[in-house]
Amino acid sequence: MRRSTRKSSAPALAPSDLRDSVGNFSTRFSSPSFTKRVERLTDGQRSAIQDAAFGNLLLIPNHTLSKNLLVELMDRWSGEKQAFSLPHGDLKITLLDVALILGLPVTGKSVLLREDEPLSDLEIDYGASPGKRKISAASLESRLDALGGEASDDFTRTFLLFTFGTYLFPNANGKVDARFLHYLTDVGEIHSYAWGAAVLEDTLTWLNRRKEETIQYVGGCLLLLQIWCYEHLDMARPNQFLANSAFPRASRWENSKPPPRSWFTSKFQDLTDDQISWELQLTAGEKDLAIVKEYLQTEDGKHYSHAFSITQDSSSVVSTSKVELDVDSIRITRGQEEVDDKQPGSSGSILTLSEEGDEHMLLLPTLDQSPTIFVRGSENDLIQNNKLLEDKVSEQRKEIDDLKTENSLLKAQNMDLKRQVDELRRKCQNMRLSSNLFMGRVDKLLLDGCSSDL
Repeated sequence: MRRSTRKSSAPALAPSDLRDSVGNFSTRFSSPSFTKRVERLTDGQRSAIQDAAFGNLLLIPNHTLSKNLLVELMDRWSGEKQAFSLPHGDLKITLLDVALILGLPVTGKSVLLREDEPLSDLEIDYGASPGKRKISAASLESRLDALGGEASDDFTRTFLLFTFGTYLFPNANGKVDARFLHYLTDVGEIHSYAWGAAVLEDTLTWLNRRKEETIQYVGGCLLLLQIWCYEHLDMARPNQFLANSAFPRASRWENSKPPPRSWFTSKFQDLTDDQISWELQLTAGEKDLAIVKEYLQTEDGKHYSHAFSITQDSSSVVSTSKVELDVDSIRITRGQEEVDDKQPGSSGSILTLSEEGDEHMLLLPTLDQSPTIFVRGSENDLIQNNKLLEDKVSEQRKEIDDLKTENSLLKAQNMDLKRQVDELRRKCQNMRLSSNLFMGRVDKLLLDGCSSDL
């Protein structure tokens, strides 16, 4: 997200106070505020947010920020390289990282907050004015409360503005820029903007400001930085909810009590190359996602299409890519006749059979760890062996077909299980909300009873 001008509203620190103050940096990012609001959404409201391309955020559980981890990570940011400087190289946050971690679209129309954008009637309706184009988070919460379970366009705009102020684009003053409403006017077009790219740009802007201005306040989506660190650096990772199958990836990680900052300082200094994932590997399920496909079709994303090694969603899915045999590649020669050269790309072993000085050679494709075999015998033996090999190839082809069928079934089961998990998560959130409402009613009844007795 680009802004034509942006001035710091946070006080600068003296160099002598930098490490301690920034070590306890302040932020308006609030995962609890966001997740509590999500728990109160109705199915219709969830569907409206899904249509606006922000539905994946609703699947992310509450996360506690690890400030010790984040400070050490941010200390390694290089504004010049726009990357984190690690012992074995520089590592950038990519648009694909954002798409995988937050599940937001990173392609589409740009989000640009212009200073010369005229004040709209919609901004005025939300309380903005020519000299104060800001909307407080408190007013947005009150507006959401007043809307109740209504899944209207007004709800979609208000919920997204609340999300921007607390989760995706938090800033120093705790208010939301009213100019975002320019991109929320037509609710049916909200999904067409590259919101993930805007989140990344805003977060990088705050990293640059922290480095250049030594400010104590840090804005931007800090959860993106924290989960990015979990995904790329094998260091102080918490447990995972559903191993590597959940999407977005921010929904995979549990909370854990972070170690002290000195521990992170040491671990960053001793980081080895094999602890760093320089590029995230896509799962088969992620490769089929629309937001990933759209990115891979862009100029920036094209090299990922060839560079990434696609992994399976589950270890139970069987790979059959190496189990391939080709009967046509078998060649037999006798006497002084020359053996056909292997075709480009073929893989095989030479079976040499000899009888009274005559050599018979057989080119046989090999499976993994298959050795070259030397056999002596008559021509009849050679024909018989060839027949046995052909039968073996036929059996292996049948096994491959069976494995492919089993693979397809397992993939379908994995997708079904993921849907069931998502549904259970939604039900748990609804049950938690119902429980909170019930306890609130009980408390009210108890208070009323006590008042009556008095």
